[in-house]
Amino acid sequence: MGITYALFMKIAACGTWCGDFFTAWMITDMMLQDNLYPNWAIGLRAFWYKHANIRIMDH
Repeated sequence: MGITYALFMKIAACGTWCGDFFTAWMITDMMLQDNLYPNWAIGLRAFWYKHANIRIMDH
């Protein structure tokens, strides 16, 4: 491929980090939209519902 092992490692590490960050953000979004535990993180949930543009998926 014409690249060094070090460059490939940096690209792979960046891709892995981005994938993990997106997964964590998606799980956080799902937890804050979930209604199973209505008394959990009430203030954060109110903020989350007011700022719908930062949400990943809408139920």
